[in-house]
Amino acid sequence: MRGRGEIGFRLLVLLAAVVFGGLLLAGCGALQAANNNQADKSKATKSEKVQHTAKDKQAKAAKAKAAKKKEKAEKAKAAKKAKAEKKAKAEKAKAAKEKAKKAKAEKAKKKKEAAARAQAHNKSKPEQKAKPRQASSQNSACPSYPAPSSTTLYLTVPKLGIYDDTVTNTYSEAVMNQGAIKLPSSGFPWQPCSNTYITGHRLGYAGTQSYYQFYDLPAMQPGDEIILKDANGRVYTYRVTRVFAVTPQDYGVTYPVPGKNMVSLQTCITSLNDWWSIGPSMYASSPTLDRLIVQGERVSVSPP
Repeated sequence: MRGRGEIGFRLLVLLAAVVFGGLLLAGCGALQAANNNQADKSKATKSEKVQHTAKDKQAKAAKAKAAKKKEKAEKAKAAKKAKAEKKAKAEKAKAAKEKAKKAKAEKAKKKKEAAARAQAHNKSKPEQKAKPRQASSQNSACPSYPAPSSTTLYLTVPKLGIYDDTVTNTYSEAVMNQGAIKLPSSGFPWQPCSNTYITGHRLGYAGTQSYYQFYDLPAMQPGDEIILKDANGRVYTYRVTRVFAVTPQDYGVTYPVPGKNMVSLQTCITSLNDWWSIGPSMYASSPTLDRLIVQGERVSVSPP
């Protein structure tokens, strides 16, 4: 009886040991599985981090590349703009140079033509001289002549290359931009003891008689010839007696000279002491500019 109880007890202990060992093995397997699962999760997280870091690097690289490309494009655009501006500036300078060259050539041509006309005019002088002197001896110091139907005059100044330029009796600046004008307040050459006062531009406007019309007026000297012709064809010849400068307020130069038949030519100058320079104010036709005056006394009328 006692032997059987001992055997049963041992079997019970052995069974308990088997069950405990199975439970222990099952726990270890579960723990191992949990550990494996945790390791997988950690590995996955690490992989995700690596992938995320790689994506960030790629994004930054792409952004840097785009910025560099944009900067390069902007530099190219700026360089292109600078090149275009430089080209435009060069073309503008070239055009200005060509314009100045053309103006100089036109002036030289005008002077050459003027010299040729002056030479032709001088050849015809001997015939004209006899008539004026005869006329002056037959008439008083200030004779009058029949007034023509038109007040328009025609101006010739051989030294300036001016031949039969139209002179209109008006104060209009717009008309003066086309050519010389006579002040209506001054007398006409057919009137006795008159001072026919004519004003014109130094620079003027291209394509008109005003263009460089009185540019060389400072070159006029006593003895030079000034000729006016009226609508009837009567020719009034004057010899320069004075070349001088006045301020814009000196209106006395427009008045007649007692006992004399005069003509006065006026144009603008930079200052009283500088007759030749073309200052900035000359281009603006400033009313404050000083005036150069060339006066001549009549020596003949043809026909008398």
